[in-house]
Amino acid sequence: MKKGIHPDNYRLVAFKDMSNNDVFITKSAVETKDTIKHDGVDYPLVKLEISRTSHPYYTGKTKLVDTAGRIDKFKNRYAGLSLKKMRIQNRLKLCLLRSLLLKPYLLRSLLLKPHLLRSLLL
Repeated sequence: MKKGIHPDNYRLVAFKDMSNNDVFITKSAVETKDTIKHDGVDYPLVKLEISRTSHPYYTGKTKLVDTAGRIDKFKNRYAGLSLKKMRIQNRLKLCLLRSLLLKPYLLRSLLLKPHLLRSLLL
């Protein structure tokens, strides 16, 4: 092996899944300030939101882990719209935008009516 190209801090590190408190030890060069005592030995600690022990793909369970509320925001935004209705609205907007690009006089009239422009962009 070549000398001087590998990190100096390559060591055993504890990774902790915060959703189910599973801890596993592996080698890593990750920087961390936290430590944990595992089997009587102190290890640098890296906290994970999800790992192989809690991810639905590996566990076969359908558990939603949503720390930022992104799923709720999405559901609230599109609660009243069905997928078919959303596709129709998107196609209509695309057709309108194409016609505006081909016919500039339509764009001028749209700019004079800001409520129409707002409905187009929403």
